[in-house]
Formats: sequence, C-alpha cells, structure tokens
Amino acid sequence: MKLLFCKGNDLESNIIKFITKSEYTHVGLYFTESPFLEPMVYEAVDTYGVHSIPASSYASFNGEVWLADISPQPDMSQLLKNINWSLKAPYSWAEAMVISIRLFTKIRIPYHVMRTQYICSEFVATKLEECGLKIAPWPQLVSVDELSKSPFIKKWTRLY
Repeated sequence: MKLLFCKGNDLESNIIKFITKSEYTHVGLYFTESPFLEPMVYEAVDTYGVHSIPASSYASFNGEVWLADISPQPDMSQLLKNINWSLKAPYSWAEAMVISIRLFTKIRIPYHVMRTQYICSEFVATKLEECGLKIAPWPQLVSVDELSKSPFIKKWTRLY
C-alpha cells in the first residue's frame, strides 16, 4: 500500500494550492492487491464521495501524480475492511472549509467532525489511524500538505 499524491494544474487545484500553500492538491490510498490485477486508488472526491478507481485513470490527470511509500505498513486486511465500510460516504464541504480557514488564518476552529463524511486527506489519515498508524496529529482535520510531510513517508516515486 502506498499513498497517491497529486499536483493538479486545473482551477480547483490552483485554488487548493493557494489556500493550503502546498504543491499537493489531492491524496488517496494506492493498492496493488495482486500482480495480475490493476492497482486501485481509494479516495474521497467532491463528485462521488469515497470510491475506488483504477490507478490508470490518473494517466490523463492534468498535473503530476506521485506515489509515497510509507513505513510501517498498516494491517492490510483491516485497512481494506475499514475502507469498504466507508465506500460511498459523501464528501464533506464543511470540513474542507474548516481546514481551509485553519490553514489560511492559522486559527484552530473548534469543529465536530462527522466520521460519515470525508475529504481526501481526512479519509486517508482516518483509515490509517483506524489500523494503528497515526500518520497525522489530528487525522479528522488534516490537509494534503500535512500528510505529505509525515515522517512515515519514506520514498517518493513519480507515477504520471
């Protein structure tokens, strides 16, 4: 399992870069379950919520796509079970706004996080934490940039 990070070039990505002061605009969980199956990405996006797509879908992405190895690896069977429980959970615009305000103003806003809605970075951090890998200090309100700076990331490889 790896983390998939994107550096998008479209309008939405440029807004994310401006607010977060980060080069990364999206993150997902990248799985290669078998050498005979195509790798899959589990992610939370505004149009579909939590879903899975073939990693090859990113070949036409407007920007760069990177893979980050993490160590230690989480318990894969537990991680996949936790992800499956979250499939089709809606995207959380409220949490995206709270994170944006925190990053832009440096003010920490008290906010009750709904574990039934996700943004991309929160989905990744929460699912890893549920398997015992606390990759972020506050996984429910973490940004893509904060995940990209995790000490658990050991190696970066460009995918597309």
